[in-house]
Amino acid sequence: MWIHALALCKFDEVARTFHLPGAEYTTSVPDPDLRQLLQANYMAWDADYYLEHLLKMDPGHTHPHSQWISNLLLHYSWANRTDPNHDFILACVSGTHEAKTIIPLNVTLNRLLMWCIFLGSPIEEEMLRVQDKSYDISFFCFSSCSLIFTSDHMEPILDRLSKAILSAINGTRTQRDLISHMLHNLTKLETRPVCLTKFAYEWCSVICETCGSLGDWERLLVCLKIGFCHLDFQRRYTEAIVTHTEHYRALVDVVFETRESEAIVDLLHAWTFEHQSRGLAYALLGFCAGHLVGLHDLVPFSPRLRRLVIRSIELMGCEGFKGVGVEQFIELLNHLHVTAGDTDHGLH
Repeated sequence: MWIHALALCKFDEVARTFHLPGAEYTTSVPDPDLRQLLQANYMAWDADYYLEHLLKMDPGHTHPHSQWISNLLLHYSWANRTDPNHDFILACVSGTHEAKTIIPLNVTLNRLLMWCIFLGSPIEEEMLRVQDKSYDISFFCFSSCSLIFTSDHMEPILDRLSKAILSAINGTRTQRDLISHMLHNLTKLETRPVCLTKFAYEWCSVICETCGSLGDWERLLVCLKIGFCHLDFQRRYTEAIVTHTEHYRALVDVVFETRESEAIVDLLHAWTFEHQSRGLAYALLGFCAGHLVGLHDLVPFSPRLRRLVIRSIELMGCEGFKGVGVEQFIELLNHLHVTAGDTDHGLH
């Protein structure tokens, strides 16, 4: 099967000269790994069906099997980077696994590299050799199980993916559509490395600079979710190091006009945790005052939203609400039922 796949990397015609061993496919095969291989064998006459079926994952697949399949698909993607199969690409970035499927960490790293290839980012052949192919016992899950990041390759690969996204985020319509699918897949991660917060916030900056359509704003909200929804709202400090620019001013109206409480919390979290460039973050936070005072009439207050609104008030101080009126500010405080125990340093 590996020889057939490598031949498929060249031309469909070449692959047909390397026939897979004859085997009858039947859905009654009890072994999920063998069942997938037999069905792929049955569909090998057509490259599209063959590849699409190899992408499918279910909870019954063993980790070595999933790793082997992902190695094959990564090499196919790399070999066809100048003449991509668009149906295959869409299937890769949209997700083809069943619910509660646990995906081995290195399978995910392979898929992230495939995403880079699809966006036109050059991947050196040496990278395919360096990428750890061992059957990592850590898991990457898109549903209810958590991920333990232990691979040394995770951050460099995410950095490469981030650069690919930044270069293509305002590219062709096809590239933008692919990025939208990629971003939605990234929101399904239950545990994320610290560097992903930094990368996702950088994507927000680029979108803010040039956004001009509803699709751009939707991608903006998804990027905020990727970067901040998983952070512990009880903690004032985070290891993530982000850089703020004036372009983020555009986030205020966009986010608050959605009336989506989780999007609002993600924005407030980005501008209230302690970090090196907090001065500009607090200045940006000042533009939220007019939206915060009437927020309790527009969206339900979750514990996370309540905590971050209180922290925003604490950082801005009463002076930050001078322009919105004393009565409205007091009404907001009453709604929040703010006590001394809710703040770290008190209100001034």
